Amino acid sequence: MEDQKWLSNDESELWIYFLAVSQLVDRLVDQHLRKEFDLSHSDYEILARLSEAPDRILRMGELANTIFAPKSRLSHQIDRLALLGWVSRKGCPSDGRGVMAQLTDTGYELLKAIAPSHVASVRSYFIDQIPTEQLESFTATLATVLKAIPGGCAVLPPHFAEADGGGCAVL
Repeated sequence: MEDQKWLSNDESELWIYFLAVSQLVDRLVDQHLRKEFDLSHSDYEILARLSEAPDRILRMGELANTIFAPKSRLSHQIDRLALLGWVSRKGCPSDGRGVMAQLTDTGYELLKAIAPSHVASVRSYFIDQIPTEQLESFTATLATVLKAIPGGCAVLPPHFAEADGGGCAVL
């Protein structure tokens, strides 16, 4: 333990601010979506990820990776969203055991109706708090950290990876 390189005061401060911001912004956006639309932030993320996929369909495992959810929790969420008519389950054509989730037309229309309010809350709680001249460097820093984490790029929506040939793109 003597060889352990502890965080400096500056590093510790950065870590604590990062945790606080990520947790609080997520909580605030979740509260906003629940109050305005009776929809959780994680439900919104499922709908959004499916809307970005070709034909609005993804394998459940791939969807679970992009929304940071265990497959068992995702399965319950998909069941609930299916009961509401917003998503449907489909068998995987290339693998008889695989399960796909697809955003329905109703779910897509709901997402289009909710998206402006979601963006407004993200902007209010996060984006607008970062000075414009710092956005590019802040994004690049987070992308650098994400690229260094094994499998980190896999949590990004597909269009990020496609933008630079398979890596984590900084748009």
